[in-house]
Amino acid sequence: MDEEYTDFTGLSIFDVYGVKRVPLEGEFNAAILAERLVEEWIPYYECHKCGRFDYCKFVERKPHNPTRAFDIKCGVLNRRFASLSRRHSIYFPG
Repeated sequence: MDEEYTDFTGLSIFDVYGVKRVPLEGEFNAAILAERLVEEWIPYYECHKCGRFDYCKFVERKPHNPTRAFDIKCGVLNRRFASLSRRHSIYFPG
C-alpha cells in the first residue's frame, strides 16, 4: 500500500530549543516526517547520565570505560517517533 505524501512547503517547526523555526520544504509521508522530527527535536544525550543507563538496550558503552557511554540521540525517543509514524497517518484537510 502506497503511503500518501503531504506537501509541507511553506511550513516550519521549532528547533529542539524552541528558539528558531526550521522550514519543512517538500513532501513528506509519516515515516519521513518522523525521521525529520527525530533529526530536529532529539538532541544528543550522555547516556551515562540517564536513569535508564543500566538497562537500556540503546546504550553504546565505551569499551575502555563501561561506566561511560558515547553521546547518541536517545534510542527510546527515536523508537517512539518511529512507532508513532507507523500507527498514525498524516492528514491535513485542504
